[in-house]
Amino acid sequence: MVKKERNANGQGTVYYSEKKKCFIAQVSIHMDGKCSKRITATSKKSKKEALRKANEKAQGYTVKKKETGSKTVSVLAKEFIEYKEIQGIRPSTHKNYDEYYNGYIKDSPIAEKEITQISEEELRGFYDMLFKDGNKRKKETGEACSLSVSTVNHVYVLLNGSFLYAVQKNYIQENPHRDIKKFKEKYQPCGSYTAKKDRDKAFSKEEIDKLFNNSGNKKDMFYNMFCVILHTGLRSGEARALKWADIDMENKILYVNKTLVYTEKMYFPALYGEQKCRGREKVFMEQPPKSEASYRQIPLNKPALEALERQKKWQERWKTTLGGFYKDERIVFSDEKGGYVQGQHVLAHLRKLMEKSGIENRHTVHDLRHTFCTMLRNNNVSVEIAKELMGHSDINITLSVYSHTCDENKIKAVDTIGNTAACM
Repeated sequence: MVKKERNANGQGTVYYSEKKKCFIAQVSIHMDGKCSKRITATSKKSKKEALRKANEKAQGYTVKKKETGSKTVSVLAKEFIEYKEIQGIRPSTHKNYDEYYNGYIKDSPIAEKEITQISEEELRGFYDMLFKDGNKRKKETGEACSLSVSTVNHVYVLLNGSFLYAVQKNYIQENPHRDIKKFKEKYQPCGSYTAKKDRDKAFSKEEIDKLFNNSGNKKDMFYNMFCVILHTGLRSGEARALKWADIDMENKILYVNKTLVYTEKMYFPALYGEQKCRGREKVFMEQPPKSEASYRQIPLNKPALEALERQKKWQERWKTTLGGFYKDERIVFSDEKGGYVQGQHVLAHLRKLMEKSGIENRHTVHDLRHTFCTMLRNNNVSVEIAKELMGHSDINITLSVYSHTCDENKIKAVDTIGNTAACM
């Protein structure tokens, strides 16, 4: 039996639900001496947090909202995030939702628009605004402040899910977001400005040669990691989470069964407890891979095996140097002390390596994975095999890479036709 804890009159009721695994708080709003509305909020952290959320909702409630049953876009998005939290979303996803809500929705022009009144045109105008000057941080410094298509699409996912949730809960009858689709890389907003153009994500053959065949480049942990990612298609988090137990050197197989996130303790209350989850202290956490398809076995080719052998020797040198100060967690791509490395540090080292190799600073670590897929395509590997190796949940994701034929192949194709069907 669930025991409800009743506070002083007007301060609400709170209890813990074993079924939902969270604290549930209820606050009643009184109008004209009668209880006219009961506000409910949840929290996996504490009773205090659940009551705070419920009281915040109650504070923003008005007679007009009572009569129309309408919510604002900001309230809806926040409620949707709480709903997804109860459903059991990954902590990293919860963190991303919070960041995009606080960064782009909470104080936006559409935040206080009622969901029963907002139109498709207003929503499209909001996205156009994000493309034009959505980056507030850069706007303050006077830099170009347009957002990338990828960032706007993250905001899109949050808003689209929020409006679908609103329909499901009967908050609205018609979904104004229904006909708005995810934005393509070459999306053109309604204004006179131009969105960021697509870039060639894969490293070219010349860039790969400069990066990995330059005798001046130091073959350290980061170099070895980049080589393995290039020849296996691992995501950065998958590579950083690798343990030596995940690698069968004898049979030349790498097993992908987890990923690594670096996030605030507040998203792991069950592990660290309420007191330790306060503030913004960050920790490394192993998580399941991105999707079921991401669990996979990848054969190791010669360059990948050589990179792993170098990495073993690199670690042995640090173990010898540090002795008892080296904490051996059996992490493959560890730092000098044996611990995990942050994704931003990996990117910083890739940029240093590109600069030293004379490569334009336009690539990310994920582009090494993209290059692996491109090399599969250029070597006529079937899209089905490529999908399995990449760990894509949808074959259309793999096809989208296969459809981007590199400029070099385009030139060769056209030259071939020119040689066989010349106009005399």
